[in-house]
This record gives sequence, C-alpha cells and structure tokens, in this order.
Amino acid sequence: MKQAIAGVTPAEIEETTVMEVWPSVARYRVGRILGRLFANDSGIYIFKIGNLIALLSIPIGLALYFFRLVPVIRVFRFTTPVHGSFYKLTNRGVHELHNEIHFGPGSRFVGSLAGTGGVAVAMALLCLKLSVLEEASLFPKGPVDWILSLVILFHLIAGVGLWATVVLNQSLQFVQGKVQRSVQLDRFNTIETEQQQGQEWFDAGDLVFLMDGKEQFRLLGISRPEAFKSTCMKAQMAYVGVHDALQHSGATA
Repeated sequence: MKQAIAGVTPAEIEETTVMEVWPSVARYRVGRILGRLFANDSGIYIFKIGNLIALLSIPIGLALYFFRLVPVIRVFRFTTPVHGSFYKLTNRGVHELHNEIHFGPGSRFVGSLAGTGGVAVAMALLCLKLSVLEEASLFPKGPVDWILSLVILFHLIAGVGLWATVVLNQSLQFVQGKVQRSVQLDRFNTIETEQQQGQEWFDAGDLVFLMDGKEQFRLLGISRPEAFKSTCMKAQMAYVGVHDALQHSGATA
C-alpha cells in the first residue's frame, strides 16, 4: 500500500493522495436553510422548535446526504446538470472530483446480457399481467394495471436500449474520481474559512484558497473545515519548500 507523505513522495514522479473529504449537506442551499431552522432554540428542554424540525426533516436530510454520491451521467450528448462531488488533497494540489457514468467502447457481453434480461423481465411481467389481472389487456385500465404497464415499459425500453449500445459497440462505464477543477499547491499561500449562514449548525464552512490576498480556488461546505485547512497548509509548505530547495540545489550545482 502506498502512503502519501507531502514533501517526501516526489510530486514530479507520482501524484498520491494525502487526504480525501466529502462535503457536508451544508454545501447545498437547502441544507443551509435547514441549518438555520435547526438552530432555533425556542422551546423547553429537548422540545425545541429546531429539534422538532430536525426530526421532521430526516427524509430531506437523507436525500441531501446521498445526493453527494450521485454521479455525472453522460448519454451521447446529454449530461445530467446536477451531481455530487468530493474533495481530494494530493502531493500536487487540491482537487474537486466527481464520479461519472458514460458509454464507451467495451465488451458487448455485459450489454447483451443486461439487454436480454431487461426484455425477458418485461415479457414475464406482461404474461403475469395477462394471466392474473381480470379483464387485462395490452392497454391499461385500472391503477394496478397502469403501474404494471409502466414497469413493463421501463424494462422493455431499458433492454432495447442496451441492445442498441451493443450494436453501436458501446458499453456502460463507471469512472471514479474524475477531476472537475483543481489548484496546484504552489498557486496559493493562505487559506481562509468562510462560514455562510446556516452552516454553523453543521460545523461546516467554505475554504477559500488565496495567493497574496487574491482568491484562486474555493471548496464549499466542508465539515470541520479547520482540520482539512491545516492539512492543506502543511502540504503546501512542504511542496513549496521542497520545490525551492531543488531549485536552489540546481542553481548551485
């Protein structure tokens, strides 16, 4: 197992991970609105308005939590506009990354198998519908009939679509950790923490990377930002120190 040590692992040879963090739900506007509501201390003992709102908003919180894992989906020219992301500190820079699902050249076996499975499930459900439901037909009538018909249609379209990708010699591929934007360690010399309204309740904040007072990069909604900030500054000082030492030794050689 490779262990990254900033300033010791040569950045010129290989980029290795120092630290990886996922943003808090306070990165999103809905999360910050909830944070302001949760901070309401009106009430008695544990029966405070903020606690009651937190209890009632658990489904929203779970949705925001798992939204961070949503990948970018690229299908031909269509790209999903919303997706999750995460942050990574390496011995070269700070990156914002996302996972991605797209079609690309690959094995036809998986696509053929999945397409056949989708069509087979659709046919099986259609036979079940025609044999079980009274007065069932190809055209839905009642609510149960409509639900079954939609499920059948979904599997049929998915199966045929996967067959089409096989014909086009394409396969579904998953890319983990594709860099979305980044900043090198020598492109900033200070980091400031900004806390937007609503992030206090989550103990979260934004990290602003500055070079001589000018903003170069920003990471939104980091949980307990001071820990990641400290690690980034240590990596930056080690990187710049080693880089300057190498330049000095090269100049005197």
